[in-house]
Amino acid sequence: MKLGTYNFEIVKGYSCLGTVLTSKKELRPDIETRITNAKRVYYALLPLLKSPSIRRGEKINICKTLIRPMATYRAESWTLNHDIAKQLATSLKQKV
Repeated sequence: MKLGTYNFEIVKGYSCLGTVLTSKKELRPDIETRITNAKRVYYALLPLLKSPSIRRGEKINICKTLIRPMATYRAESWTLNHDIAKQLATSLKQKV
């Protein structure tokens, strides 16, 4: 695409500040990326979460403050259908 003296490449999608943007304005790629990132954080914290020296309440607080926000950041602007809402809820229940 050409605008004045500038040439721009047309792409189907790209990631900007942790958000996956597509030409069709789809939410699924962004939500799947966020769930994947939350799982990465979970597995990075797994030794800490399995430690018997940390109380269950503290482990739940760790999940609520570090893992859940990774999956739900910007969720207030999402328009969820039943399938995406179920996928998001299932992934969070598995981790908490």
